[in-house]
Amino acid sequence: MDTEGGTLPRDLLPPSYGRWNAELGCAAAARMLSLLGLPLPAPKPLTDVLASIRLPGRLSFHTLPESGTELCVDSAINRPGLATALTMALRRWPRVDHVLLCLPDHKDVQGAITELAGLPVTFVRLALPHLRFTAPLPADWTVIDESQLTRQFLTEIAPHVLAIGTVYFTGKVLDTINAPTETLFTPPT
Repeated sequence: MDTEGGTLPRDLLPPSYGRWNAELGCAAAARMLSLLGLPLPAPKPLTDVLASIRLPGRLSFHTLPESGTELCVDSAINRPGLATALTMALRRWPRVDHVLLCLPDHKDVQGAITELAGLPVTFVRLALPHLRFTAPLPADWTVIDESQLTRQFLTEIAPHVLAIGTVYFTGKVLDTINAPTETLFTPPT
């Protein structure tokens, strides 16, 4: 998307898959404005709005102040998504100390097993009646129910924790750590 004074500030776009989605959204917005005969946004308001975007649960990083535990929360549900989440976490951290994973049977459980080989994993089962968690898991993985996923558990599990899985799960993690999720961006004034 071009602004009236130049191009979209690429450094403000999210990483990885989110970047492609953001580029598509900006292209759609530019096309819509064109069809409506409206001008493209000015560079400053566009930059301000893009800089304010927060996407909790989409490669979002959170620190628990009481322990210093850092979480990367992502809604990856297949092997390529998990690979991307690992890559992005390792760009910020020296290592991933622990993975919290929640994938019901209809997601890419086998791809996750392959991608997470060698990492300590805790598999979380949600108490939602429409989800099944019966796929065989590696013997060295810990399995817990969502009721055990508490803030204290998260503060004690490890310094760098990658929490990945369905949006039901990432929402649960974000709620558990009381992450701000109400405002995704600040509209222009």
